[in-house]
Amino acid sequence: GRSPGGIATLCSKVANAALTPYDSVEAVQIEPRLNPLYNALFQIAQGYAMFHDALIHSNRDVPKATNRFILNALSSLSPHVNSSPEKLLDLIREGFYHRELLQATFGEIMVETLPQPTGIAEWVPLTLSEADIIHAGEVLSDARRSDGVAGDEKLLAEFMTIGLRGLSELHLETLNLLESVEYRATEETEVFNFVAEAISHVASRELDSTTILSFLHITGQIVGNSLGELSSLEAKAFGKRESASVRTSPVAGTGMLVAGTATSDLEVLLHYAKRHNFNVYTYGDLIEAHKYSRLRSAKNLVGHYGRSAEHQQEDFENFPGSIVVASGMLLPVRKSYANRLFSMSNFSAQGSQDVGGTSTTYLEDISLRTGLKICFEEDAEETRVEVVHYDVDEVAVQLADGVVRGEIAHVFLLGGSNGARLENDYVSQFVSQAREDSVFIAFGSTKHALGSFTKPEVCGTIKGGALPRIIDLGPLEKTDEVLRLVREFEKQMYLRTRSDSVPLSTLYWLSCQKSCACLLALLANGVRNIYVGPQLSHFMSDSVQTYFSDAYKLFPISTPENDIKKMSTSTIFD
Repeated sequence: GRSPGGIATLCSKVANAALTPYDSVEAVQIEPRLNPLYNALFQIAQGYAMFHDALIHSNRDVPKATNRFILNALSSLSPHVNSSPEKLLDLIREGFYHRELLQATFGEIMVETLPQPTGIAEWVPLTLSEADIIHAGEVLSDARRSDGVAGDEKLLAEFMTIGLRGLSELHLETLNLLESVEYRATEETEVFNFVAEAISHVASRELDSTTILSFLHITGQIVGNSLGELSSLEAKAFGKRESASVRTSPVAGTGMLVAGTATSDLEVLLHYAKRHNFNVYTYGDLIEAHKYSRLRSAKNLVGHYGRSAEHQQEDFENFPGSIVVASGMLLPVRKSYANRLFSMSNFSAQGSQDVGGTSTTYLEDISLRTGLKICFEEDAEETRVEVVHYDVDEVAVQLADGVVRGEIAHVFLLGGSNGARLENDYVSQFVSQAREDSVFIAFGSTKHALGSFTKPEVCGTIKGGALPRIIDLGPLEKTDEVLRLVREFEKQMYLRTRSDSVPLSTLYWLSCQKSCACLLALLANGVRNIYVGPQLSHFMSDSVQTYFSDAYKLFPISTPENDIKKMSTSTIFD
């Protein structure tokens, strides 16, 4: 979890950030070290997973540090956030440190279990020099390209690995909140053991399709369960969720912009910022935090700022205060705001200042008042946005009633993670070309492609006005609520029609490890007729796509017009 020391350090640095005007859109250059470091970190995670799996099968206890390190390492392998090379190096060195402790305790077992083979599965005995680590990563990359594993099995294994990385990222959110709410470290081992076993299969190149597909299914089940637990913990920690009116214009005083998806990060930052009169604004999907009664009552949570992640660079430039990013997508950092951009915990992006959110040093005595800057001299003219909370059980009843009465022709799930701006044309065209009696259930950031069209007063309502055409259930972390809605919708349709025909299909944007994990959760829970963009071919070969199309009714997108025709005549379990 987050230690008080790490957050106090963060707030101290935020308070002293130089707030210089921007005069350049030049981005921080992407580090050439990143890919080799990703390879080296994944190599070490594989070694740990193999050792973890061997200990489990020999009925020995696994050190807790090993459990958490595997999840930390996997969740950090997220190229879409342009990670900090320094943070990756720190994680790699942490792996070496834990390895020495493991060798001292289990040396004989380690020799038997990990006999230093050649190729990608080798646990390379590196020194701690940065040059050696990078060189090893480059060697691993070459070895991976020529390891002789069949193409389909390799692509399936890589797809599984992306899903496991997303599972690790999501489960860490659950664990951090669990430890915060329950004030105890979790003793749960099921997820740790499963991830270790799955990664061990990748490392040992035991890549038969049947085994990988089984791992993919179990990954989806665990993601759904973990997100359900996360939702329960958030309700316990932050209070009841309900619709809220959120201010979107600045107020006079200091300012801290908080971006991410984990509500627990915001809660901790609010606590420490309160002492020194920081006004805190949410950014992006974190607007969902305003629905929670206890967070909304925080006087220093003054509103929401900016648009969606695709406009992040411009929004960050325009915000005159310090910016804290705890998770989520981070576009290449521009130099104009790099000196006031901070990242915390395992999320550490290139171009930002890492404040070590998991530091164990208590630094609460640091004065946050030194160098505190006024961001806004006076209140701006007040503007607000309504953030609507939907009870998914009630929505399912209304959807079923609307279908039976002929008011709703089809229901589309619109999910996943938003891609680049040019890709958003497909999403906006799809929604605009769909029949007016269609309803969209949005979750994740793909909906941001629609801009203001997601607002009920813009997108309109279905006949009778009971529901808006676009129902926003929140970020990807709310996939468990989407699944609950689907199950209840199916139940309500059967009660009314005595038929299993449910007019629902899915448009899903697959662009990051978290979106991959949530897609697996949909598949594992029986959701079918999923059309995936922007480029399913980036994740699957043609033959693998054919298998998923036959087994799961999962298809690549084509054109909005063609896909609407196909999806509008399909049902969720076709």
